[in-house]
Amino acid sequence: MANVQIYFEQFHENIRADYEMNQTLREKKDIVLTLVRRRLKEAKCPAFDELLQGSYAMGMGTLPVGKIEFDIDVGLRFWFRDT
Repeated sequence: MANVQIYFEQFHENIRADYEMNQTLREKKDIVLTLVRRRLKEAKCPAFDELLQGSYAMGMGTLPVGKIEFDIDVGLRFWFRDT
């Protein structure tokens, strides 16, 4: 039986888009979250913590094909108290 592990590893390295390695992805996420934080503050709404989710959180992100954009999942955990 043929050993194809080396080919899989090469393929994975070519398509992998690790969030920590992708500065553009981090910058775009930060722009969006900064805007959301500012708008919520202006509206006197609760603040939030961000939670990186999905394939990037699991270290399994892949490069987009052609001109398709990256997909990054970010959850928001809001700070509020039930009164």
